[in-house]
Amino acid sequence: MKDEIVKSLLEMPHQDGDRLPSIRILMQTMRAASGTVQNAIALLKAQGLVYSDPGRGTFWGQRQRVKIEVPNPDGRQTLWEKFQSDLRSGVFSSNMPLPSKKELADRYRVSPYLLERCLRDACARGFLVREGKRRYTFPKQGKKSESEILFITRSTSWGAFHPVSEREMDFLRCAYRLGAEKHYQLRLLGFDEKSGRFVDRNGCVRSLSDFPRAVGAMVSTLLVQKPLKLLNALISAVFPISVWWEHPHSDLDGTFLKKAGWMFFNSAFGKNPGIVVGKHLLQKGFSRAVYISPYHASSWSM
Repeated sequence: MKDEIVKSLLEMPHQDGDRLPSIRILMQTMRAASGTVQNAIALLKAQGLVYSDPGRGTFWGQRQRVKIEVPNPDGRQTLWEKFQSDLRSGVFSSNMPLPSKKELADRYRVSPYLLERCLRDACARGFLVREGKRRYTFPKQGKKSESEILFITRSTSWGAFHPVSEREMDFLRCAYRLGAEKHYQLRLLGFDEKSGRFVDRNGCVRSLSDFPRAVGAMVSTLLVQKPLKLLNALISAVFPISVWWEHPHSDLDGTFLKKAGWMFFNSAFGKNPGIVVGKHLLQKGFSRAVYISPYHASSWSM
């Protein structure tokens, strides 16, 4: 069971810094004991794949290490070593301002003068920035856009998504890359065909109204057995929708093709799949094709 949990987590689409589902959610979705779930996460930690922040949760990737160089061989060296140790252990968060100078001086048992010199040195090197007259904080890493793009795929009832091909993973990577380039946040959302409901990656049932900042959606119909059920669930969307259609053209209701703001594409052979496949068949001596399935594991082939 521990190995199954590890496998399920590794197959979950994620980027460094993404939060893992909580222990409670994993216990419910995997139907496993707390100790089993914690052992699985401990294994991922031992492999350097995840890290934990006390009070915040467990995250993919490795905690950002900050190397602090202090050229002056005086009392500041010892102070910075203590500060660096606290930073590694999670006492301070790079997303929050530092405690007041009085609190820092009391914590490290140093004079306000020595503390002030250290803080000014850090600001001069770009490690800290001054906020007002008395507060110091870490530099902001760039504000993310509040606009979201929904990336919708098939999923289990508890929100798990298991890619079946490298082509599908390429599509997901491409969406992440383009979203980052255009400063959009990519929000992953699953569709459970059995219940006809949207589910997030934590297993919580969601609706389109839960995403007021969404400016568009990318939808994958790969291995979705009843794609029209998925499209009908999106009929009320007020933003543009781009659909990766992996089913026969005859299965697509013309209502959706004519709907404003909706576009359908197939990524197997570029922008003109019929032309590309047709040229290939002509080169092989075929002049008539009754049916083409470009990908053997798709629902077309089924």
